[in-house]
Amino acid sequence: MITVKKRVTFSDEKETKGSALYFPITYKYTYGSILPEHIRDRIIKHTSKLFEEFKPTLSFKYPAYIEVTKLFFDGASLFPPKLSELCLNPHADAMKIVRNYLYCANWANLSKNPGAIDLLRDNMNMIDPNTVSENTSKDSRLFDIWESLLGRLNWQKLSANPSAVPFLKKYCHFIDKKGLLANPMIRELLSFVPKDFISLNEMTEEDWSIISVNPSLVRLLLKNRDKINIDNLCKNTNAVSLVSDVINSVTNWGSFAENPGFIDLIEDMIRHGANYDMKWYDLCNNPLAYDLLAENLYKIENLLWGMSTPNGDLFIKRVYELLGIATDIEPSLLLRDWYLLLRDSKIC
Repeated sequence: MITVKKRVTFSDEKETKGSALYFPITYKYTYGSILPEHIRDRIIKHTSKLFEEFKPTLSFKYPAYIEVTKLFFDGASLFPPKLSELCLNPHADAMKIVRNYLYCANWANLSKNPGAIDLLRDNMNMIDPNTVSENTSKDSRLFDIWESLLGRLNWQKLSANPSAVPFLKKYCHFIDKKGLLANPMIRELLSFVPKDFISLNEMTEEDWSIISVNPSLVRLLLKNRDKINIDNLCKNTNAVSLVSDVINSVTNWGSFAENPGFIDLIEDMIRHGANYDMKWYDLCNNPLAYDLLAENLYKIENLLWGMSTPNGDLFIKRVYELLGIATDIEPSLLLRDWYLLLRDSKIC
């Protein structure tokens, strides 16, 4: 490992004479322990342009990319890029980074981050009552936060939150009808509300649009096919049989391709050449599409499509394969060292 110390201004530019705005920063370059020396020139030559295009698309909200994410938050900037996105990352290391930038953190994103409970408890006055109502953490301390914001919570969002069932049981008189219809735990919640709280005869088109997304209400949808919102049905992880029956009416192919509940149907459609208007970029966002993407990598022209998605590991490996480099190294470490190598070479 090589440790390099240098002085960096807040804007990460050369120090201005007479300026007091600088401080020492230590960078640790660890790529030597992972990438053999004989392949470094090849990586620099063939991937520097690719990485420059990829860097702006890198998503800091995925825990899998935490190793490279850390490198973008080394203290060199007072207002680091994509901090707002990092505030959505539930990884413990992501929250350690955010603690250093609380003065410019995105509290709306932090408030709904299930991994940010410690931060929220320490900064109660900064919590966003609207988005904290969406927080799905199982941490019992979240209930204390909700209690302290009782009169300011978004009860529609809270009523749709599957993690809030015990809390909603205590405050069942605040339950919102539309939120209830969206909650996968609706059957349990119905026991807390009056029997006439929901009436099928009084359901509006908007209500049926909400019901169409709920994986716990597929049986109800089967009995009311004429009321289904097909675009929203494509977001329902438990509705593959229903979608199969109306496949020719589907227009929301983005949500369809990203739906992990449809993966078997998607694989069958692609293998039979009936993939309609599905895009490979959308499939890259399907967490269960790894094997399917691996089989069809040659069809994906732009590797950047996949490198900043939940299946990014596959595409990072592909870059190294194209360079003729066989490796079993963890992709997140490959990505981290790729960035370090190019940065140390003054390319990025």
